[in-house]
Amino acid sequence: NILEDYLYLRKVKYLRLDCDTPLTTRQFQIKEFNKEDSLFPIFLLSTKVGALGVNLEKADTMIMFDSDFNSHTEVQALSKAHRIGQKNNVVVYRLVCQDTCEQKIVEVSARKLTISNIMSSKNANDALDVQHVNGAELAELKKIVNYGTGKIFNCKENTNDQVLSPENIDKLCNRAQIFGSQPENEAKNTKCDKIFNVTK
Repeated sequence: NILEDYLYLRKVKYLRLDCDTPLTTRQFQIKEFNKEDSLFPIFLLSTKVGALGVNLEKADTMIMFDSDFNSHTEVQALSKAHRIGQKNNVVVYRLVCQDTCEQKIVEVSARKLTISNIMSSKNANDALDVQHVNGAELAELKKIVNYGTGKIFNCKENTNDQVLSPENIDKLCNRAQIFGSQPENEAKNTKCDKIFNVTK
């Protein structure tokens, strides 16, 4: 809702897909977004909704602003921009607030995804799920939620903090720089390296 209010304030046309969107409206919005001459440059959708039957082959940028404990849900959502017919290079940005529970959620998600890919047998994955459910999940959640609270309440204004100006944002979003600076041996990255790259 915050992003929707911001886009409305900036008078930017957008589409929104959530759990309350009817099926007919859902299909219409996806079709409108994928048009060559689409009037809607932005598609707002939740991670879980985006992981179910959504094909956004015209998307060239994905911004993840709300991390999920379930790393596979995020991977499925990312794959929606890499469907058949996709001709664009897709850049994925993840917004994470420093010294907050978001930072820990991303770390936990990356660790779970790595372990899941390393353990290939079904029995091992089942054991991992049982351990996650029956283990010290409550204590871990408490640590995650409380992470960084001391710094937040005791922080003082730091004049050395970098403020993102429009020029800095344009530099971060420079697609020519992103795709033009990739080394030739990047394709040789290990599977685990690629997994962690998704979460950066």
